Amino acid sequence: MVSPRYKFLIIGAIIMTFFSCVSRRCHAQEKKTEKSSERFFGEASILTDYIRKGVTQTNHDPAFQTGVGYKFSPSFRLGIWGSNVNYEYESVHLNLKTYFSYQFFMTANVNLLLRHDLDRYYKATSRNGTNTLLDLTLFSYHVLYVKDDNWEGTQTQSSWFAFRKEFPYSASTAIEATAGYSMVDVDNYNNYIDLKAAYIYRENPIKLSAEITMTSNARQFNGRGNMALALQVATQF
Repeated sequence: MVSPRYKFLIIGAIIMTFFSCVSRRCHAQEKKTEKSSERFFGEASILTDYIRKGVTQTNHDPAFQTGVGYKFSPSFRLGIWGSNVNYEYESVHLNLKTYFSYQFFMTANVNLLLRHDLDRYYKATSRNGTNTLLDLTLFSYHVLYVKDDNWEGTQTQSSWFAFRKEFPYSASTAIEATAGYSMVDVDNYNNYIDLKAAYIYRENPIKLSAEITMTSNARQFNGRGNMALALQVATQF
């Protein structure tokens, strides 16, 4: 008998295959597509573990994520994104984000992305909140800042500062390194560092990745911040 965990991955793989076929067909008919239709975009991914800032959001179980949106211009987007989640002792199973983003282009190699997310969790609402991202791109370097007004459902704010760099290995592969620092303001938790190293393979419209994550103070997360390996298959359409 197939376990629920593998049933989840099999169903997700079927959905991913569907999205991939749709995406390839859209690319093949790109010249025939109306400009207004090209403004719509979407994404879908399967992960063996959904890890955010070094902390698992699915209790180390798999995740299926998808999102759709509309591009009003090359800079301005509105979208909705969703993922299953799993937190021990909490009746929360779904995270939906409604967001807008705007990208400021200063030069060909320098731009600033502003994104604001409205987070909603179901069924329990204790993790609901908002977060704001600033992503400054300087050539191939990224300087990131995230302000979260309800960090990990504690009803307190946090600030995350990070540095990210992608190192191309070949035309289709790269290694991405991220180092972040979270400043939290809640009893029983300390500020911590999170590190991530990812190997990425891209073959349009598919992206495969394997990442290793860890935090500097894993004990405070009761196993959720331990070193972990996560695999991902993603596509855009």
